[in-house]
Amino acid sequence: MTAEFHINLNDYFELKNLVSNVYYPLKELVDKKNFLSIVNNFKTISGEIFPIPIFLDIDNDFKKKLKLNKRFNIKLNDSIVGCITVKDIYTINKKYVSKKLFGTSDEKHVGVKNFLNKKEYFVGGKIDLLDNKTIEKKYNYLQPIKSIERFRRNNWKTIVGFQTRNIPHRAHEHLLRVSLEYVDGLFVQPLVGYKKSGDFSNEAVFRTYEYLIQNYFPKNKVVLGSLNSAMWYAGPREAVFHAIIRKNYGCTHFIVGRDHAGIGNYYGKYDSQKIFKQFKESLNIKILKLGGPYYCKFCDGIVSEHSCPHYNNPSFKVNHISGTDVRKSILNNKYISKKYVRPEILKILKSLNRVFI
Repeated sequence: MTAEFHINLNDYFELKNLVSNVYYPLKELVDKKNFLSIVNNFKTISGEIFPIPIFLDIDNDFKKKLKLNKRFNIKLNDSIVGCITVKDIYTINKKYVSKKLFGTSDEKHVGVKNFLNKKEYFVGGKIDLLDNKTIEKKYNYLQPIKSIERFRRNNWKTIVGFQTRNIPHRAHEHLLRVSLEYVDGLFVQPLVGYKKSGDFSNEAVFRTYEYLIQNYFPKNKVVLGSLNSAMWYAGPREAVFHAIIRKNYGCTHFIVGRDHAGIGNYYGKYDSQKIFKQFKESLNIKILKLGGPYYCKFCDGIVSEHSCPHYNNPSFKVNHISGTDVRKSILNNKYISKKYVRPEILKILKSLNRVFI
């Protein structure tokens, strides 16, 4: 019997992103040379900036069934959804790569843990997807070619991208409104790929943003579409990854706020902004480096340390509004002030069958 790659839905979306130019300049699963170049140098071997390698992992038994330069079917559940031409099969020092990708090899870091749990062998090769019906339509998935067409129809010359894996809180609203002062339009992309246990469910994030945009933003200024991509929780490196993705979707600007793509205390508050200094001339997308918003009782509004004179006031403790804190409050059934999250957003969450993953 001919070998077949059996993948899950998250794998499918990663492959779909490759062939749809979401991950351009990557067009296929990376071979070992490109893997190491990306990890060590933030570049492919041809010199194009890219920070995170995309690959499939397999075990030793399946490796024995494969041959280089041969085509094999890809199956999702019981359906053939595409094929792969295998160009490389290789192993990697996972501890070394974890330190490079995440800045740590600590297995308490969920990204590190997930990576170390990958199977023994990695596969590089060309992907051909035959089936487009697998895409989740309910979260308004857009391929880059569609988003670019949409922006053109709106006559937008400048577009800012915003990624989120959380429901909208007042800090998010602040960032979005500030960014709209700089550009013609806003592209909000909730991530609906793999997220860690305890994150908000896809439906919770998408439905609450849908409500917010429909009711509190100008109707001709915002496009909402999902990003079917996995979270790596790689902090600064992943911020560069997300910026490249938004450039491919047609964005001219990208918002990077406090602790973008971070987790726990593994990264500094603004490390994900600082990393862009080394790519200033070559990324071809402008980064909006916005301060971490919080509610100031003296200013009586959402501000950041860049606009609030009370940030360093010893009598005022700054409580940044974060998705993590909102999740904890909801899980513990704690009261959440409308200064932090709109009551209508909380009402939507209460109506859902599943709020968290």
